[in-house]
Amino acid sequence: MFPSNRDINLDEITKRCVMCGRCQAVCPVYASSSTEDNCARGKIRLIEKIKNNEYDFDDYIKGAINRCVACSACQDACKNDVNYIDLIAAGREMMNESAGEPLIKKLALSRFAERDETEQISRYGSVINKIFNRKDGAGSGIRLKFPIPGVGDGMYIPPLAESAFQEKQGGTHGAKNEWMRVVFFVGCSLSFILPEIAESILEFLVSSGITVIVPPDQVCCGTPHYLSGEPDTANRLLWKNRDAFAEYKADAVITGCPTCGGGLKDYYDLKDKDGKHLPVYDFVEFISKYRRKLKLPELSGDGKYTWHDPCHLYRLQKIKDEPREILRNLLSDRFVEMEKPASCCGFGGVFAASNIPTALDIAKKKSDRIKQSGAVTVVTACPGCVLFLRIGAAANTGTYNVIHLSQLLNSKFKI
Repeated sequence: MFPSNRDINLDEITKRCVMCGRCQAVCPVYASSSTEDNCARGKIRLIEKIKNNEYDFDDYIKGAINRCVACSACQDACKNDVNYIDLIAAGREMMNESAGEPLIKKLALSRFAERDETEQISRYGSVINKIFNRKDGAGSGIRLKFPIPGVGDGMYIPPLAESAFQEKQGGTHGAKNEWMRVVFFVGCSLSFILPEIAESILEFLVSSGITVIVPPDQVCCGTPHYLSGEPDTANRLLWKNRDAFAEYKADAVITGCPTCGGGLKDYYDLKDKDGKHLPVYDFVEFISKYRRKLKLPELSGDGKYTWHDPCHLYRLQKIKDEPREILRNLLSDRFVEMEKPASCCGFGGVFAASNIPTALDIAKKKSDRIKQSGAVTVVTACPGCVLFLRIGAAANTGTYNVIHLSQLLNSKFKI
């Protein structure tokens, strides 16, 4: 279950912070602004003051609470084990209850809170693309035709899928010589924005002897809603997914999105039709665990590849060495490390939509590091990172490709 602010001991969390400044050194938002209210310790003090009724949620404080990408770099660096992620979620819930949720977040998150809403997104995706977007070749990005209030000019926007992945591929995909059955948790980004990655994951697994079940009734994991201060909505989505997955017999759950995977591991307890607990694996984690039984390709050619660590994979799930072992085995000396590979890409879900200048500044810094590495292809494991690394390339004249690990492993899909 996702906790509410009533379940979280904010006093205990805030007392752990000794104002040492470690969070400042690793916070991507603070690096773009250098103001105390844009790092974890500053937000901790603000939330503490709010809880003690010393401050109200005025525009300044609301802005500060929303200017957090939830990358968890601060939590990872903290020596006092300050649970900053739960604290910022509780602070945003308090803000929503007191002052209401920011409009752009409310609009974005509400679209993925109900199945009929998400079906409308895919149904009208092609129409929206034609009206608002034009193709821009750099970085495989899409730029808005004209500025839109609340979004602005200069932000690259991807096309929406014309139909949701689970609507097209819902059901059981049997594998020859099956040795495992898994349930595929697709997630919103893979379903509505980058379904080609979901197709690649599905194709690779089935061709490797794994039967894949795609529950057509699955919905958003709820993690974005929790991080935005909507635990009740997050839990409603959790219950729907729990019921959808309990209709099938399986050995495990696989997801291609680290945010979804982190949420499923930390807050869910998924069970199959027989009541058996279903372990959750990120796609990278699964490949690493079973690589001796999987059909990994032999890759040849020129050009260097580098790896970008998704924040929620690297820090929350502690999956760090596994992708590098995979890439070194596949690419040998063509795999190179960029400087600060675990630095945030700038996305953070709805953070990028409501904090465009900061998000693009973070993306540009990341793009500069990719360029300096000399890599022609960036491999990662997060659809949100794929999207925003491409945006960073488009905004910073980058000529590198950005792909999901599944696309590197699957020769059927052009990259």
